[in-house]
Amino acid sequence: MILADGEIAKIRAASDIVAIIGEHTNLKRSGARYSGLCPFHSEKTPSFTVNQIDGLYYCFGCSASGDVITFVKEIMGLDFMDAVEYLASRANITLNYTDSKTSQKSGSTGKADLIKVLNSAVDLYNSFLLKEPAAENAREYLFKRGYDQNIITRFKIGYAPDQWDFLVKKLKLNKDVAEASGLGYVNDRGYLQDFFRDRVLFPIFDVSSRPVAFGGRILDSTREKMPNLAKYKNSKESSLYSKKKVLYGLNWAKREIVQKDFVIVCEGYTDVLGFHISGFENAVASCGTAFGEDHVKILSSFTKNFVLAFDSDNAGLSAASKVYEWESKYHLIIKVAQFPAGTDPGQLALENKNLLNDAVLKSKPYLKFRIDRLYENEDLIVPESANRISQPVLNLIAEHPESFVRDRYLVEFSDLTRIDINLLRRELNKVVSSNRNKKNANDGGQPSNSSKNQSSLIKPKFELNPKNRLQYEILKIIIQQPQQMVDLFNVHMITDPALKPIVEALISNETISDAKNSVDEFELNLINKMSVEEVKVQAFDAVARLLVMQLKNLLALTESNIKSNNGDLNELLSKSQVYSQTINLLNKDNVSKQVLSEAITVAYND
Repeated sequence: MILADGEIAKIRAASDIVAIIGEHTNLKRSGARYSGLCPFHSEKTPSFTVNQIDGLYYCFGCSASGDVITFVKEIMGLDFMDAVEYLASRANITLNYTDSKTSQKSGSTGKADLIKVLNSAVDLYNSFLLKEPAAENAREYLFKRGYDQNIITRFKIGYAPDQWDFLVKKLKLNKDVAEASGLGYVNDRGYLQDFFRDRVLFPIFDVSSRPVAFGGRILDSTREKMPNLAKYKNSKESSLYSKKKVLYGLNWAKREIVQKDFVIVCEGYTDVLGFHISGFENAVASCGTAFGEDHVKILSSFTKNFVLAFDSDNAGLSAASKVYEWESKYHLIIKVAQFPAGTDPGQLALENKNLLNDAVLKSKPYLKFRIDRLYENEDLIVPESANRISQPVLNLIAEHPESFVRDRYLVEFSDLTRIDINLLRRELNKVVSSNRNKKNANDGGQPSNSSKNQSSLIKPKFELNPKNRLQYEILKIIIQQPQQMVDLFNVHMITDPALKPIVEALISNETISDAKNSVDEFELNLINKMSVEEVKVQAFDAVARLLVMQLKNLLALTESNIKSNNGDLNELLSKSQVYSQTINLLNKDNVSKQVLSEAITVAYND
């Protein structure tokens, strides 16, 4: 399936880039532009600019740039087509597709078709749970967990009955669609059957609220009869569903995450529901896989504050190095909520919401949480206890990459144990040094290949200076107000090496969009930047000032040739006079277009 001609342009035209970006950062009008804090990197002073007329954005801090489709793609972690479909849904636009011959021959099913099938499955399973007598045990299980009919309806919880082919028959699925959607498969006997059977189903939606998979929990009564059955069974990964890129509940939580400016990360579906029921509607969970960097990247576009709400038996969490790496790379503050032993968020939501509330509001920074666990059952005033605990604490502190953070926790430990801070610092330095030496030995003393590759891809920033400033302003006018430059531009006006490829692209292509497609990433970044910046000079004034600079250079060269008797004296004197007269005309107020045109001829076509 491919989009019909004109569909992309229709989506861009129908999407209000200011409204969409405004859901992720606070934008304020500034002249003809909007500005705010960049949603892609941490900053205190606004450097993010949006040009609503042209539908473009640019960050002067991190160089993020693009149009409304690019923004949705990057901020939500979607691919291009998913971003387009999300914007189409927002604008109530039905996209028109054309079937390629290749896709028809291969019998492949498009994403839009799979989503329709999954939507039907969600509704069918939800309806069965709410209405059918065969779902009584499932309803009883959910009611005991505190999920009434409103919760079941709100989160579209369903039930797959104890039948082999209930869904595939009801929806009349063929093999290709059943397998592509993850709803069915062909068994060993060659029959098409449902993927889920006798399970409570939690539909999993992507960030755009489209169903992509299911998580199925076995009923306790069924598991007692068949103890070998897995407690949870999740949809297999598909073209719609990647566990490492989907977070359960994000579709419901994203607005609340932005408003509260923190996200609660859980382990399971029932934990998310427990938090939502308890008033924390900013909770999400990974789907049957470890919480990883792809999840972090997606969530970091909504907030920089994370609270990890894993149950007490899984308090070790991810590897410390990963957490610190995420904090540094995505400018995060990662905290941990601590729950009473033997409990989890879903259970506390049912039994003691106050404890759940306290666990979130009193969450601790990741390192402090880990250190405090070592303090449990230790009397730190007793010298022997302090001595016994000191090395494990130093080992934890040494893992943190920031020296200031390490020292703060060291001072706190010194206060608690009354161990001399200087002694602790010396011991900590030994551990840090030892860790560094081990790492260097493992790396072979060489920087990693990824570091080398990353540094080799970095291009120098374009720096404005007195020589190229007017050239830069003229290009901004050409990009934003091309009608102002009709008959006033000459390609020789642009001499800066970084700007010349952009001029060539603009001249060689009919539209700005085509020009963007013909340049490399560095030049595209410059074009996007020039597209959103305020034009600081009038076209006539910019051209006149640039011409004066060029003519002064020619005049100086001519006078030098006169002094050195280099050339025909009469011709040189004539040129000198023309240059001087033209400069005088350009320095007058209200320079006419005719004067500018004649001056361009003098300056560049001599």
